[in-house]
Amino acid sequence: MVEFEADWCSDCQALSRSFEQRGIRDYLATHVEALHVDVGQFNRNLDIARSLGVDINQGIPAAVFFLPEQGPPSRKIGSAQILAYLHQLED
Repeated sequence: MVEFEADWCSDCQALSRSFEQRGIRDYLATHVEALHVDVGQFNRNLDIARSLGVDINQGIPAAVFFLPEQGPPSRKIGSAQILAYLHQLED
């Protein structure tokens, strides 16, 4: 998972707190390699986002998931989409 975030972003902070909850934390620790990319004030690491097909102008947090042997990566925007996708993977 490549997650695009910024320290000033309240949604990013909320997602980070969600990642610390026991169930999701355990799943992430055993099944997900995460790379967190700081986009600053939408002025940093934009080349990385573009190279992965992410338009951060649509909002952050945004994440790209690369699943082994499952075709193209899956892109999610916003905490709700990211968490829903992770919960779907858990099942």
